[in-house]
Amino acid sequence: MSEQLGKHKGAVETLLHEKKELSRLLQIVNSQLEKHLSALEEQGVDTEQFIQNIQQESQQAPQQQQQQTQQRQPQGRQSSQNNQRQGRKAQGSNQNKMNSRKKTAQNQQNSKGRRKKEKGKNQKHSKSRNKQEDKKDVEEYFEDEEEERDFNPL
Repeated sequence: MSEQLGKHKGAVETLLHEKKELSRLLQIVNSQLEKHLSALEEQGVDTEQFIQNIQQESQQAPQQQQQQTQQRQPQGRQSSQNNQRQGRKAQGSNQNKMNSRKKTAQNQQNSKGRRKKEKGKNQKHSKSRNKQEDKKDVEEYFEDEEEERDFNPL
């Protein structure tokens, strides 16, 4: 209950500040209007007629915009239907692309698995080959014990 009271009190306070700012802004706008209207009157312009013309134009502008949007709506509906059709086609092709990507990824994973298995087999064979070769190298090295070996790199 107290949360709601605080919420409403805060809202009222904020809105009163906004109202104060709005009235200050209106005072500034009115003073500027008066200055410009007096300058126009000094130039000989009928400001009453001028204001009426502007007000009529501002009232007619929304009506013209509504008419323009109403004229555009049938075209917009057709284009939106076309866009929907194209969207469906694109979704279908996107689905096909996704499916082919999934298949490609699966194939890649399968081939990686096969490669790992083959690599594991090859490594087992190569390890045993390497051990055998190492033994041969060691035997060959020590066969020639009769000869003196110079380990000095200089």
